[in-house]
Amino acid sequence: MATFLSIILFILKIIGILLLLILALLCIILLVPIRYGFELSAPEGEEISAEADLGWLLRLISGRIGYLEKNLNYDVRILGFRIISNDPVYLEKKKQKKSDKEKKEKEKQKKESLPKEEVQADLPEIKETEDQPSSVEYHPSRNYADEKKPIQEQKEEKIPVSERISSVMEKIKGIGSKISDGIDKITSLKDTLEEYEIMKLLAIAKDTLLDILHHILPYSLKGWIRYGFDDPSLTGYVAAVGAVFYPRYYKSFSLEPDFQRVCFAGYCKGRGRIRLGFFALILIKLLLKKEVRRLLHLLLK
Repeated sequence: MATFLSIILFILKIIGILLLLILALLCIILLVPIRYGFELSAPEGEEISAEADLGWLLRLISGRIGYLEKNLNYDVRILGFRIISNDPVYLEKKKQKKSDKEKKEKEKQKKESLPKEEVQADLPEIKETEDQPSSVEYHPSRNYADEKKPIQEQKEEKIPVSERISSVMEKIKGIGSKISDGIDKITSLKDTLEEYEIMKLLAIAKDTLLDILHHILPYSLKGWIRYGFDDPSLTGYVAAVGAVFYPRYYKSFSLEPDFQRVCFAGYCKGRGRIRLGFFALILIKLLLKKEVRRLLHLLLK
């Protein structure tokens, strides 16, 4: 009895350790932030250069992308080993490894095919003689002229024209019924959305989007950007959007709209972080709202 209890306790101990490890891994994934940084340099009248990098868990996973002299460069690493890159040296090594692997596979196939060829060479040749009966027999009832025709022609000859027309009409009717069903579904969805307080859903979507933007935007931003478009109203619209985030960056960053000409120039540098746990929290908040639950219930019917 004591041995049986000790085995049960040992199994429960292992299960508890595994659950703790899973919980710890989940906490690491959700709480450890993905850190990113970027730098943009755009002197007026010159080429734009930009670079961005990101890293997670002491750069266990890291990535970099840059645009310099009209060339795009990128690099992704796990534990310091490159897995994706367009670096010429890396691509050349990858190509060389691929060619070496193909050569080894070809040599292996040759070695495997040699015994089969030798066995086939040792087999005696069987010559056809007049005494051997032919495998093809002649049947007077068979229509050999029809068999020589292509398969497509035989199939077309077997299907009457009336049946083809009826099948086409049935397909057209099926398409028409599908379109009418789709229109009915859209109409019912519209009526249901009006019933389910669409304005409240739009307000929830707006607040959620603003929360996500505030989270993913850089916590540190320095520099300036001067811009202008052909349409002055578009320039003003961008300035209005930028004004929403002005209280956050007004001390170190300036956005300068130019309504007189088309231009783009500036220099800015920033750093930020993104936590996956934040998006999990957003999802939980949305599911707790009855309007969202009712909408999901409608869509999943």
